[in-house]
Amino acid sequence: MADKKLYNSPSFDSLLLSFVKVFTIGVGIVSTMILSKFLSLSQIGTYSQGNLLISSVTSVTVLGLVDAGNFFYNRSRDKAERGKYINTIFGIELLVGIVTAIVMLACTAPITAYFENPELAGIIVYIVLRPMISNMTTTLQVLQVAIGRAKSIAVRNAIMSVFKLTVVSITAFVTQNIITIFASYLVMDILMLLWFAFNYFKEEQLINPLKISRNLIRPILAFSVPMGVYVMTNSLARDLDKYVIGWFESTERLAIYSNCATLLPFDIVSSAFLTIMIPMMTRFIANKQYEQGRQLFQCYLRIGYLSTFVFTVAAIICSREMILVLYSAEYLPGQNVFILYTIVDMLKFANLSLVLSAKGRTKTLMCISLASLGLNLVLNILFYWAFGFTGPAIATVLITLLSSVVLCSISAGILHTKIVKLLNFKEIGIFILELAVFGAGAYALQSVLDRAGWSPYLILVLVGGAFCGILFLINFRKIKSLFREIDQIGKKNDEMRMEENNG
Repeated sequence: MADKKLYNSPSFDSLLLSFVKVFTIGVGIVSTMILSKFLSLSQIGTYSQGNLLISSVTSVTVLGLVDAGNFFYNRSRDKAERGKYINTIFGIELLVGIVTAIVMLACTAPITAYFENPELAGIIVYIVLRPMISNMTTTLQVLQVAIGRAKSIAVRNAIMSVFKLTVVSITAFVTQNIITIFASYLVMDILMLLWFAFNYFKEEQLINPLKISRNLIRPILAFSVPMGVYVMTNSLARDLDKYVIGWFESTERLAIYSNCATLLPFDIVSSAFLTIMIPMMTRFIANKQYEQGRQLFQCYLRIGYLSTFVFTVAAIICSREMILVLYSAEYLPGQNVFILYTIVDMLKFANLSLVLSAKGRTKTLMCISLASLGLNLVLNILFYWAFGFTGPAIATVLITLLSSVVLCSISAGILHTKIVKLLNFKEIGIFILELAVFGAGAYALQSVLDRAGWSPYLILVLVGGAFCGILFLINFRKIKSLFREIDQIGKKNDEMRMEENNG
């Protein structure tokens, strides 16, 4: 019985997701290496432009409906009522997705003209449905956690990573055509969407997006649209610098910037816990269990910086080796961009919108994100003129820092506490000192090995691996105790969920 409880605990689910994410990251790194080394800069630039379009359109059309799925499912105790909300949410996603696909096809010429890349026109037909499928799949992922099927997310991610590696290998060694990637991903995304929908049907009920409850559209959109604006502006702010580079620089330079500005998953541990914590936090706040919510958020923040900071500092120390291993020597002009975006990853050690979303404070998130987007637009252009190629990346660091402070402060207020109580500054100070001391030693070793002509692969494994291993070993007890604390909070969440279902 004890083993069964262990394998159904929040920390186990989170660690399983983390393990699978490590595998997914490894496959992603290998895939990136293959593409970067066997395709031209022009092809990688076109590939980046296609992914940029998918990312931007997905964030514009999501309309906060993923968060709405989590919010209304966990708020509603009646199964029939939940079904009406979920059907309506997916109905809206379907309608928006179809309209978006038609608009994208109609705008093929203007899109290719903006990037001055005729090759882009050939892949648009394969990406017009991807935003809708991505939004629906993400909504279903949240629901998988809500119905206790978090492990299915891990299975899906593992299958997808193996499939992507296969497709990338075929593209690099056989077809030499990036259309192979976009067409194959489209088919696999559709299959994964259907699989998640089937899982939900077995555990809960059938989703029928054609069965929309008109009286629910307004309350759903009242919650989701402000959240959607937040997600949209956040994504656009993240991609804005790439659009600036795409306008001022060539397709080849955009390839360098895009690869080096890729947000690598250094938050692997905290993001896995986030998947489990979203429904828990929503339920705690909905039931005014602020003490439980505060403890959960505090654990989440601590896990975030104790893990993410280690990976990001290691990446900064070995930034040259990371670029050579991940991409090739052609991408070394983007080393400063890589370092700056690694700092962005460090600042995003936790998803600080978690509490505001769970509270339903979507308008607050919308205002913050709109202000960030406006400031980002101005700084991206000004900093490009002032600093050139790295200017937009510098702007992204500043905006990320500012928005993180604001979000953390507001989140503390919602949980009836203060930032100084959420963040253990003494622990953070000691941890930063550990990073600085061992980081200095790792950097000295990296410099010596680099001058000695060692392989970047060996330097990355030896220096980066040793640095991460030592820091995690030092803080192992802290991380282990956090897992236990989250399991205890998870038990409280399970009790509340059982009471709701019995009621």
